[in-house]
Amino acid sequence: MGYSEDLRIKVLECLNKGMSAKEVIHFLGISKRTLYRWLKQKREIGHLKRKKPIRTVFKIDPEVLQSAISENCGMYQKDLANHLQVSQSGISRAFKRLKMTQKKDQNLQRTL
Repeated sequence: MGYSEDLRIKVLECLNKGMSAKEVIHFLGISKRTLYRWLKQKREIGHLKRKKPIRTVFKIDPEVLQSAISENCGMYQKDLANHLQVSQSGISRAFKRLKMTQKKDQNLQRTL
């Protein structure tokens, strides 16, 4: 969670009153990087409101991934990524998102 808009405005008010950046950082307990990022945001955008989070669109449909895994249980992630025409890191993130194990099921391979 980010800092409130009130704190951001208070930081700029302190700077306008003549406090140095170092004093503001220690007084309000923020990092130097945060202070300069807020100054840049105020200069470029004109306000200090928090930015809306960027929503990630997932390229790999969970149902398609499940069916590809069940059809090709012996595939490595790299091969599965090539089969679905996505990146290997995308497969890895999809496994984590779906709380799936990344290990191949050896018992399942023996039964086939």
